[in-house]
Amino acid sequence: MAERSLTPRLALAGAALALSLTACARREPSLADYQAPLVVQGANPGLIANIQSARNVQQRSVRVVEIFDSAGVQTLAYREEFLADGAGRFSLQPIEALTPVDPAWSIRQGVRQGYLARYRDFEIRDTALFALNWKLTDLSETSTVAGRPCSRYFVERKSGSGHTYLIDVDLTTGVPLAYEDRDELGVLAARMTYESFDETPDLSGAVWFQESVTETELSSGSSASLRQQVGFQVPLPRLIPAGYYLDSTSSLVVGGGQSWVKLVFSDGVEPLFYLFRPLFDPLQSTAITSGSFPTSVSPQTANPSNEIFLYRMGTAGVAQGTFSPGTLIAVGRLSDATLGDVIESALP
Repeated sequence: MAERSLTPRLALAGAALALSLTACARREPSLADYQAPLVVQGANPGLIANIQSARNVQQRSVRVVEIFDSAGVQTLAYREEFLADGAGRFSLQPIEALTPVDPAWSIRQGVRQGYLARYRDFEIRDTALFALNWKLTDLSETSTVAGRPCSRYFVERKSGSGHTYLIDVDLTTGVPLAYEDRDELGVLAARMTYESFDETPDLSGAVWFQESVTETELSSGSSASLRQQVGFQVPLPRLIPAGYYLDSTSSLVVGGGQSWVKLVFSDGVEPLFYLFRPLFDPLQSTAITSGSFPTSVSPQTANPSNEIFLYRMGTAGVAQGTFSPGTLIAVGRLSDATLGDVIESALP
C-alpha cells in the first residue's frame, strides 16, 4: 500500500488521536481511538448553541441553492421547498431547476433528500467540536433575508485550512437563512438563500421523508467487537483528518438486503462518512462489485479493481474502491487526496 501523509493534526487534538500509519501498523485500530478529547467551552457559547438549535425550528421555506465548480463557475442552480416539524421529520423537494439539467435530475434529488436535508448546508452539529476546531467572527453587519433581520458572521477553521462560511443568521430563530461556502482557495463553492421562511406553518398535509434503509446503532469497541455485532470483519481507517472525531457507528441494510457498516465522523460542522461492505456478504452469500453504488452480483463476476475512484457529489468528494476485503467509500467536503488517504489507510 502506498503511504500518503495528511496535514498535521491540531496540537490540542494530537494527543487524543495519535493515529499514524506506522503506529497503527502494529495493531488494528479501535473505535475508541476516534473519540473526541474533553475540550474547554469556546467563545460565544450562547450564540453557538442558538445556531445549533436551528435544527429544531419548525418551518416551511423556499430556498435557492447554487453549486459552483473549482473555478467558481456556476454549474447548478435550483429552487426547493423545505418543510420541518422541529421534531426530526422533514421534506425537501425540488421546485424548479434554474440551470439546464438532465431529465432524471428531479428524481435524483428526491432520492438524495435525506442526505441533502441533513448534511448539505452549513450547520453547527456539535458545539464542543465546533469550539475545538472553528472560529466564529461577528462582522457587526446586519442583512435582510426572506424579509427577516439577520446578523452576519464569518466562520473559519482555527488551523486556517479548509472551507470558510459567510452566514446570515435569523435574529429570532438562529436559523442560517443564507450562507456562502468557499473552498480552501477562497473560491465560491456553494450558496444557499432563503426566499421565504414561515416558522408557524400549517403542516397538516405534509408528506414526510421516509428512510429507505434499515439502520441499527452499533456500540463502540475494538474491531473484534464490531465483527461480533455485524458478522464480518470491518477494516477501520488508520488515518482520520485533523479535528474529526467519531460521531456514530451503525449497520445498514439497503435494497436487496445488502449489508454495510457506516462510521460518521464530524469536526463540529462538516461530516465525514466511511462505509464498508464485505466482498462476500454473509447475509446474502453473494459477492459485489464496485460502481456508483454497489450492486449484488454472482460471486464469480466479482473482481476487486484495487483502484480508488474519485468523483464529486455537489460540494462533497467521494472516494470509492473495491479491494480484497470489500467495497470502501469515503465521503466528505475534503480533498481527493485526503479521502484517498482514508480509504488506503484501512487496507491491509
